[in-house]
Amino acid sequence: MRNFEYEAVITIVVLSLLLAGCTNVQTVNAQTMLVTFSSNYPALWRLTSAAAYIFGVGFMMRGIYTFRQYGQGMSMMSQQSSIKAPVIYVFVGAALMYLPTMKSSLLVSSFGTAQQSPLAYNIQSSLLDAQSMYALLGFVQIVGLIAFVRGWVMLSNSASPSGQSQFGKALTHIIGGLFAINIQGTINMLEFTFGIS
Repeated sequence: MRNFEYEAVITIVVLSLLLAGCTNVQTVNAQTMLVTFSSNYPALWRLTSAAAYIFGVGFMMRGIYTFRQYGQGMSMMSQQSSIKAPVIYVFVGAALMYLPTMKSSLLVSSFGTAQQSPLAYNIQSSLLDAQSMYALLGFVQIVGLIAFVRGWVMLSNSASPSGQSQFGKALTHIIGGLFAINIQGTINMLEFTFGIS
């Protein structure tokens, strides 16, 4: 047993000596990581849009199936059912299938423009450089898109009888996601509303 302990200590010391010269590593800070990660934003945007489209197709199919069940239930008068669930499923499915069109329509309705680029941000007043600020605002947009899609999925959960409490959360995610998608418009709106410069 003693021999094994000595061998383990010698192995650790030899490995430590071999790795002692590996100090030529560049330090990475949060700004560098964020800028490097920002190259993935277009792919993340497309992935989220594709997931929304797949959810939309699923909700449309579920809505049509629920309409069929509703129709069969009404013809047999076997149970008391509501048309609320199939209508919500079809509405949410259509909204998610037409995500780009719906998103731009809501941006135009709420901000007056569908422009969602963070490039117009005032870099002079920022603590970060231009590239880091662009990466940070792009990250906020990605999180906003995910929250926007999640809000619509949560809205479909309000179709169930116990889902009444989900409606407020879903609406908050949809509106908050819309504000985050157009983060520059939201910043401008807050600056003009509260007089912050």
